[in-house]
Order: sequence, then C-alpha cells, then structure tokens
Amino acid sequence: MQYLIEATIVEATADGTGFSAVTPVLVIAGERWSAVQTGQRVGGAGSLEAAGPGDDVEALFFSETSPTLIEPAGHWDKRTTEIRRTFKDRAATLSSDAAQLLPGMVLGDRSSLGADLDKAMKRTGLTHLTAVSGANCAIVLGVVFLCGYAVRLPRWLAAAVAFLALLAFVTLVRPDPSVLRAAVMGTIGIVAIMNGRGRRSPSLLCIAVVLLLSLNPWLSGSYAFILSVLATTGLIVFGSRCARWLGRWMPLWAAQAVAVPVAAQVFCAPVIVLLQPQLVTYSVLANVLVAPAIPVITIVGMIAVLALFLCPPLVPLLMATAGAGAQWVGYTARFFSAAPAAAIPWPGGATGVALMAVLSTASLTVLWILSSPIRLRRAAGMLVRLLPGEPASALNRCTAALVVGVVFGVAPGLLISGSGKVPGESEWSVVACDVGQGDGLVIRTGTHSAVVVDTGPDPELMDRCLRELEISTVDVLVLTHMHADHNGGMQGVLAGREVKQTLISTADPELPSGVVSGLEEHGVEIVHAQRGQQGDGGPVHWQVLWPPADHPGSTENNSSIVLAARIEQPDGSALSLLLTGDLEEDGMQRLLRLARSPPGTMLGANFLQRGVDILKVTHHGADNGGTAVIMKLQPAMALISVGADNDYGHPAPDITDALKQVGTHIGRTDEDGRIYIGKQADILRMWTER
Repeated sequence: MQYLIEATIVEATADGTGFSAVTPVLVIAGERWSAVQTGQRVGGAGSLEAAGPGDDVEALFFSETSPTLIEPAGHWDKRTTEIRRTFKDRAATLSSDAAQLLPGMVLGDRSSLGADLDKAMKRTGLTHLTAVSGANCAIVLGVVFLCGYAVRLPRWLAAAVAFLALLAFVTLVRPDPSVLRAAVMGTIGIVAIMNGRGRRSPSLLCIAVVLLLSLNPWLSGSYAFILSVLATTGLIVFGSRCARWLGRWMPLWAAQAVAVPVAAQVFCAPVIVLLQPQLVTYSVLANVLVAPAIPVITIVGMIAVLALFLCPPLVPLLMATAGAGAQWVGYTARFFSAAPAAAIPWPGGATGVALMAVLSTASLTVLWILSSPIRLRRAAGMLVRLLPGEPASALNRCTAALVVGVVFGVAPGLLISGSGKVPGESEWSVVACDVGQGDGLVIRTGTHSAVVVDTGPDPELMDRCLRELEISTVDVLVLTHMHADHNGGMQGVLAGREVKQTLISTADPELPSGVVSGLEEHGVEIVHAQRGQQGDGGPVHWQVLWPPADHPGSTENNSSIVLAARIEQPDGSALSLLLTGDLEEDGMQRLLRLARSPPGTMLGANFLQRGVDILKVTHHGADNGGTAVIMKLQPAMALISVGADNDYGHPAPDITDALKQVGTHIGRTDEDGRIYIGKQADILRMWTER
C-alpha cells in the first residue's frame, strides 16, 4: 500500500550540505510510514522531485527509508489522533458500507473507503459526502448556536460557544479546503450576529474567500476549495429561486429538497468535468434521496464521538443510528451506479467545461420556462412555429418535445462516437489492428512511421494492417513477451520495412532462437526491456513501467512489458495510454504498488495516479488480469484486442462490467474490427471498420 503524507521540510542535507527550510512537500512512502501521526517531527532519506505548476506543495518526496521519530506530536494532536482511531475501530463493527463511509462523513477519515464504493459514489454525484465538508461545519455551528439560544444564553455567549465548538471540530477533522472555507465563513457570521447585524450570506462568502486566499494563495488551485465555493454560491444565488420555480409543480418541502442539489450541481458541473469527464445522470435524484440522512449522520456521529469518552454505554446505539444513515447513502450510491447510463462519457479540458456550461445554462433556462405557464406557452409556440404544419397541432408539440429530448439526451454521447469512416492519417494516433486472438497495436510517430507493440499470431494480418496504414518505418518494435499470440506475426512487420530497434522481454533465461534469428537476419537491434527505459519518436514519448530490474523468475505473462506513452497533439493537448501486454493480477498489483515513474523522467511522477485516456486491457480481457488497474485509472477508452468466437471466453464479463462501471468507452476488435483512436480539441474520437 502507498501512503501520501502532507508535510513540511524544516531541515535537510543534500550533497553533504545541511540547511533549514520551510518547504511544503507531499511524502510518497510505503508501509513503513503507516504509523506516522499528525504533529510528529520525523526524519528520512529519499529523493525530491518538483511538483507541477499550481500544486499546493512545492515538491514530491519519495521516501527510501523508514521514518525516524525526532519529536513526538503535541498533546492535542495525540488526542485527536486517538479519537479518530477509536471512532474508526468502532465503525468497523458496523455493516460494510457504513464501516467504509462513517469515519469519513463524521471525521474526514477516508482511509476505510474501498475502491468499489468510492467509484459508485463518484458515478452518482455523492463523492462530496465521503469526507467532511462545509455542510458538516454549518450543521455543527448551527446546532450548537441554537442549543445555546434554547437554554437562554446571551447572544454573545451562544456565539462564543458555537465558535469554540467549530474550532474544536475543524481541529479534529483536519482543515481541508472546504472545511476551512465554511469555518472562516461561520466565524465571520458569528461576529456579525454578535454585532446584531444578522447573516448576509453573499458578503460573508466573499469575505471568507478573500481572507482564505490571502492567507493561503495555493487554495486557488485546489479543486476541493473551488467546488466548495461554487456549491455555496449556487445555494446562495440560485437555491431559493430554484425552490420557487419547482414549487409550481411539487409541494414546497419537496421543492426545497430538490433545489439544493440542483443548485449545487448546476454551478459545480463545469468544473467537475475537469476531474471526472462524464455526465452523472442520477446525481440530483441520488442527492435528494440521501439528504435527510446527512444531518442525522453528522449530529449523531459527533455525539457518538463525545460519548466515546464521556458516556461509553451510549456509543453502540449512537453508532448504529449514524451507521444506518451511512448505510443508506452507500445503498443509494450502489443502486444508481449500477443503473443504465449512470455516467455518460463527456469531453475533458476546455471543450468539456464549455459544453457543460452550455448544458447547465440550458437546464436553468428550461427550469425557468417550466416555472411559468405563460413562459411555457410562449416557448412552445416559438418552437412549434419552426416545424411544418399547424402551430396548434398536438402532434407538433410532441415532436418539439422529442427534438429537445434528442438534443439534450443523445448529443453528449455522439461527442466520442466514431463516424463510421476510416479517418485520415492526420486524425488518428493509435490503431488496434484486427489480428484475431492476439495483440497488435500501432502508435503513429510520423506520416509513414510508428511504434508497433506486438504482432499478433498471423504475419499476413499484421503486414496487411501496416500496409493499409502506410507504415514503412518502425521506430521501435515492442514484443511484450514470448507467446505466439504476441510475437507470431513478427515476420509480417519485418517484411519490406525498416525496423530500427526491438524492445523485448521473457521469463526464460534466453530468447527463443527463432525470434533472435529473425531479428538478426534483418539487422534489428535487440534490447531487453527494463523498468525506466524511455524514448521518443516524433510526437510520441514512451517509457517502460514493467518489468523491474529485480523481477524474479516469473510466469511468461508476468514478464510482459508494460509501456506508458504520451502523444503530443497539434493543439497542444496530449493523449496518454497504458499498454499492459498479458500482465496478470499479481503482477499488476505489484506494478500499482510501485505507483510512480522513476524520478526525473519525461512522464513525471505519479503517472499511474493521474489516469490515462486509453488502456489496452491486459490479456485480452481475461479474468486473471483483475480489475485493479481499471478502477485506479478509470480510462476514458479501453481497447480489448481479442479474436471473435475465441475458446477462452475473452473478454470476461467481470472485466467489461468493471469498465462500464467507471464509465469507460470500450473498443473490441472481435466486434469492431480495426480500431482507430485520435484526439482533437481535447475530445477523444474512435473510428471502427464495422
């Protein structure tokens, strides 16, 4: 398991020279750092790599040793750590989803959250509930203040008690960006109440944002902070209006319940697509269904925290009550995540933001029109006049409604679908050749040159694919491992083409003699692959992530070369892909534990943490490849190179189900034939022969 720890370097030694510093870093370490606690001062050796522009840390520290305790944590840090650990242990006795969600929802500890439930929360727009947010802060502040008022405390004293409770809560849960924003806003609100001026939400939000950015400018690049501010802005600016509009069609209590997630979703959606390029279909409904449980979880959960030390006999009942609410949240997420079209693929980057902003504006406009019979009649009249026939025709009204539904419901799905025609050479970057039951991929490096990864079992099929792609030069031929479905078509690549280099791997002590003689006959340099090797050709930059130098005797599949690549696009964007050969589940788990590219390489740190555009699914979609890499990377597209009607049952339903669960668009050579992929204006495109 990998541990990510935010820390500050205060003293360091480099090249024999010691110095002091105040440098925020992200420590990336293994199990040996699992016992490090908040507030401790520790030492360790490792390497530094500069963080990316806009990161809230200045460097990444890759630990190479166990930590050495230099100074223990202070009393309050020890106490809060003990409280969090005790609460997590008690939550672990609850049902599965409650045990995973409750520590995060009450105290901000997400370490118990499993990958499956995490993905389900993301696919249903509930991921903001997996950790403490501004809403929790507001609940704590409001409940304590109202309790003080209820027992007839003076206003200033009730405000002071609420402020102290808020301070203790923020310290306990750790000051995440959204919590900081809500805490500062709440503090300003308390001051306003004490001065008798009441609560002015827009002004308070602006003051809170300005104050926090003045103290910590790095928050301006924090998605958590940005989304928190946008959600709050949506509630302030649009929440009450939305409730009034919806009140035309439903009871007031229902309108108010629906208005909250609608307002937050509309304002946050254009930013969310930068993190998660998909349209979450059931987000509003899922948030409405879980909304009643959130105050119960927060209030009862915090009472349970106090009861752990003040009244232990009450803890089981309180934990069960809060756990029931968390279990309902988990059930809702899993239910809607498995529903049809739960997450529709959406473009990333600036294009995705612009399109989502248009869709959000259109949604607000439709809601505004529906809220007034007069506006609805006028809009319907304008629309039906665009259609042939009598304006009053009921059929035309239905047709107009159908047109609107098609535009808003179908158009997003067309953004990444192929046109059915074979693209021109300037349009495609990656091709999966249809080589039957085997792998054969082409990455274009120039007009007539490419990197070729595996050759399939049939030389004729591989040769035909390269001829039709007009590839005459192979910069690198990658033979991931020595199985015939990956290297049997090698002569089809060598025939009539210049092959500059071969990158090769096997679990055996020596390469097969037929492979060696075939390559030597054509004067091709043979290079044995090893983690960290890299190269480039034209717009393509590639790097070997597997096998490592210390890879012991293993199966042939687990000796497969895993290749990461980045393809620069003419518009300045990049297309990223991960090619996994036939790596099996245990090998993939070890690869994921390595977690990052070697420091200082062109792919940079944490390549596997950032996700990829395209994943070549390992072992033709066999079960033994596992789903860990799918869940971790959540690729926009997946390529499964597999033969039609094969005897192995490839691809396995578990693999395709996992890809669908994370919203990945799947291309299969058995169903689609040859597959072309390109990226234009940050939109991935796929073309197929069939």
